[in-house]
Amino acid sequence: MTRVLVVSHTHPRLTRGGAEIAAFEQFRRLREAPGVTAFFLAGNGGWHARRAGVAIQRPWGPDEFLADTPGYDHFRHANPNPALAREWAALLEELRPDIIHFHHYLGFGVELLAAARRHAPQARLVLT
Repeated sequence: MTRVLVVSHTHPRLTRGGAEIAAFEQFRRLREAPGVTAFFLAGNGGWHARRAGVAIQRPWGPDEFLADTPGYDHFRHANPNPALAREWAALLEELRPDIIHFHHYLGFGVELLAAARRHAPQARLVLT
């Protein structure tokens, strides 16, 4: 069973841009494919209610995650939220993805790419 984590800067339930629709459609089709377990992580961007003290939540089911991404530094492409980094590491350890497909790092920060390598060294990283 191949485990794939699709990462998008936002979720089509929150905004209707092309990138998030493409990412979610990839996740949806992977979820239906035989031999694949798929997960979707989207950035919140402030459109969905936040839970105090929680950086990553599951508002729509066991395989869809929403990350609180306030404070994103557009100049450095970085997210200074230490809770996001900790919960990202815990999520990778829980999901054990074979492939992590970043459709964008906007909101998340490029440091999550390095953290993915540290906490899921077996995973292939894809960046669109």
